Amino acid sequence: MNPQNSSAEHSATLPLRGSERRPLTLRCEVRIGAGAWSTVLLQNLSTDGFQMGRTPGLRAETPLRIRLPNLELLPAVVRWVDKEYAGCAFARPLSAYVLDHIAGHSIVR
Repeated sequence: MNPQNSSAEHSATLPLRGSERRPLTLRCEVRIGAGAWSTVLLQNLSTDGFQMGRTPGLRAETPLRIRLPNLELLPAVVRWVDKEYAGCAFARPLSAYVLDHIAGHSIVR
């Protein structure tokens, strides 16, 4: 067995995301670093993170805080940014109960 092929095969079977995403749209507030609060559309929520519309000043590894309706502030970090969206990871995963609660109060796409 070729060790290089074994490594490539193993990495090809690893999941890209740690948890299932919920397709939804939710308006919330985000504070990037020490900047001002701004309103964004959050999408594709999971217990591990979310996708949101891109906002000025976002770069990978930028810390942020997100204010979801009826919840405490949640710290997160930007993992990737493209022309339209940014992917973020929560500092601590949400519980499945909280995810269900948020999904129940959002617009499902």
